[in-house]
Amino acid sequence: MPKPQDYTVGWICAIVTEYVAAQVFLDEEHEGPEFLSPNDNNSYTLGKIGKHNVVIAVLPHGEYGISSAASVARDLLHSFPNVRIGLMVGIGGGAPSRKHDIRLGDVVVSASGNGKGGVFQYDFGKATQNQDFQETGFLNQPPQILRAAVSELMAWYKRKGNQIDTSINNILMETPKLKREFGRPDSSTDRLYQPGVLHPQSDESSCETACGNDPSTLVMRPERADYEDNPSIHYGLIASANRLMKDALFRDALAKKNDVLCFEMEAAGLMNHFPCLVIRGICDYSDTHKNKEWQGYAAMTAAVYAKDLLYKIAPNKVEKEERLIELVQSVSKQMELVHQVATEIINTTKFMQGDNHLNKIRNWLAPPDPSTNLNLARSLHHPGTDLDPNNSKVLYFFFNFNDVEKRSLEKAIRSLIFQLYFKHTILRSEVDAIYSSLGDGTRQPDVPSLDKLLRHMLTKAEEIYIVLDALDESERHVGSYSSNRLLDWIKGIQDESPNIHMLVTSRPEQDIITSFKGWAHTDKIIRLQGDLVSDDITAYTKARASEMPRWKKRPDIQTEIETTLLEKADGMFRWVSCQFDTLEQCLDPPSVRRELQILPETLDATYEQILRRINPRQLGTAKRLLQFLTYSERPLKLEEAVDLIAVDPSSQPAFAPENRMPIPEEIIQYCSSLVTLTYKSGEYGNALQAASTWGHLDIAQMLIQKGANINAQGGKYGNALHAALEEGHLDIAQMLIQKGADINAQGGKYGNALQAALEEGHLYIAQILIQKGADIHAQGGEYGNALQATSAQGHLDIAQMLIQKGMERKHRLSDHK
Repeated sequence: MPKPQDYTVGWICAIVTEYVAAQVFLDEEHEGPEFLSPNDNNSYTLGKIGKHNVVIAVLPHGEYGISSAASVARDLLHSFPNVRIGLMVGIGGGAPSRKHDIRLGDVVVSASGNGKGGVFQYDFGKATQNQDFQETGFLNQPPQILRAAVSELMAWYKRKGNQIDTSINNILMETPKLKREFGRPDSSTDRLYQPGVLHPQSDESSCETACGNDPSTLVMRPERADYEDNPSIHYGLIASANRLMKDALFRDALAKKNDVLCFEMEAAGLMNHFPCLVIRGICDYSDTHKNKEWQGYAAMTAAVYAKDLLYKIAPNKVEKEERLIELVQSVSKQMELVHQVATEIINTTKFMQGDNHLNKIRNWLAPPDPSTNLNLARSLHHPGTDLDPNNSKVLYFFFNFNDVEKRSLEKAIRSLIFQLYFKHTILRSEVDAIYSSLGDGTRQPDVPSLDKLLRHMLTKAEEIYIVLDALDESERHVGSYSSNRLLDWIKGIQDESPNIHMLVTSRPEQDIITSFKGWAHTDKIIRLQGDLVSDDITAYTKARASEMPRWKKRPDIQTEIETTLLEKADGMFRWVSCQFDTLEQCLDPPSVRRELQILPETLDATYEQILRRINPRQLGTAKRLLQFLTYSERPLKLEEAVDLIAVDPSSQPAFAPENRMPIPEEIIQYCSSLVTLTYKSGEYGNALQAASTWGHLDIAQMLIQKGANINAQGGKYGNALHAALEEGHLDIAQMLIQKGADINAQGGKYGNALQAALEEGHLYIAQILIQKGADIHAQGGEYGNALQATSAQGHLDIAQMLIQKGMERKHRLSDHK
């Protein structure tokens, strides 16, 4: 008689139906165990499949869910300590979709790509229609020996087809009394109802009786062909929770988001106590139409798959596997260490606990993200001035007409308040008090209240420098908070707070000039003279003239164009650009010379000339396009603009798709100098980021030597340093840091370079970043801050390093006080 230590395969079932299905497919059935571990109340069936000794356990009758499964697995491993392979076999609810043709009786095997486990854990408050849920993560993968066997059996089924239905029929012929409960039901009972069709509550009648067979209520699916496996095997993600899934809308949403194939209730409780492969026969569709008629057959199909899988595993390979109880004990020790570190974090970094509150304040104030101008300013900071944007004395806001979040006075005030809040902890009580009085951020303050708050904070602050860039791109005349409010506000801040110093940049628009001349000292108003940018305009003019295809063989015409434009440019880039657009329409030298003689003197006159030259037949369309672009809160996408000008309110229907322009890019021809097409950067943003992504160190170094902007933003990684860190190219990351990459630049998936290094587990690079001055408390990215990022990834050594750095900072702050 085999001893408990002879059993190497553990097989867990949740209900008696699954337990019976597992028992009937044993090749041999052994006598029950004579001795069990103390406090082990499980029921076991012992036997053999192929050359493997198998112990089958079932949850106590009437108990379901994550915790019950974990308890059964834990007791099994204590009584059978040599178990090295785990299987969770039984029934589950399917998640059919266009991508996955899942039918009742099919089998779903837990498997997933991208290094993630095949079980996805989630929790939700109520298991009824339209309730929210919370994702809690992907659980560990099963042992590699099981994953290899899945691949081998998958290949076998592809070549030979599965014989699951035949195997079930053979068993039922041997045991006819099981046929009624475990035989395959008629295919007409396999009904997939539309998500909006609900089975009446408390109605115990069949779905056919309660919900009917109206085709409009069903998802119609063709019969499977003779050459197709039926039942079919599906490999993918299984979602596990603590309650039964009975919501078709929720099922479809989660399936679409995470590519879930099956829902069940026990697997999530096993993975940390009993690393295993989960095999589920589909008995219903995870909706209100529960189908007990298919439970027996679905349990049988899962059991047959499990048996076929064990036949693909050599016993000597199993013996080489680590015992599951040792694996679980190892995990438990790691979890204990995690708890120790977590306790240390709580006890030694209370000063960091404001991070969560800081994020709440950020979400409440909703300050716009920093512009690319800020990153450029950081990289061009002149040593010795002590006034770079990272300095706590400097606040900044960059107006941008193309971004609705960066136009208004309200957004500027919100941004300045948050910067003060973030950089000056002594001022936080003012903001916290208003936040609390408004229902902990559930309500928003009006603009006068925000203005009053900012002014009060500024009076309490020490010397502060405020930079407001591109004032001409702001909404200066919009809103009821007084006429010309922004310009009045700037004057008021200056008058009230002598400790505030402001730097304002703008194009010379008349209302701005008049306002500043009324109260600012003339020596404080600095006009950027044209000769200061003449080199840039000269280079642009020469390049643009040389690119005019019509005059490539006429250097005399090119020189005449360059000379005339440079004489009249007066520092206006945009003026020069518009004149080139006009000159490119000239077909011969006389036409060029005529245009050069009648060039408009100002940019306004240039725009007026452009409008006059629009083809009268196209003037209506051009005006409509310009109106939409003017009043849109964001730049229009090309397809949006094409659709807009295709609209004719006087026609029926007002919009006809056939009226769209056949070549969308030609839309700029309606008013070419006033409308431009811009294209977003590609996946990698720029060449340096692409080289950093793919690990080409030599190319990255060459690009930098050729003048590539090391801090250029864009692409899916944000910048080159973030790309190198995420892809694990540490040599490139170190080179970029040495070359002066901005280690605190915000952007990309991780928010900043330190978080990118931490999430990827690059301790050495993280240490370099911290030594170079990386802000370990910087907010942003997927996890909020560096400590949360590394804790989420389980990098305990890095977490301890951050704790130590935090403690050093805490001691410095205490000494300062």
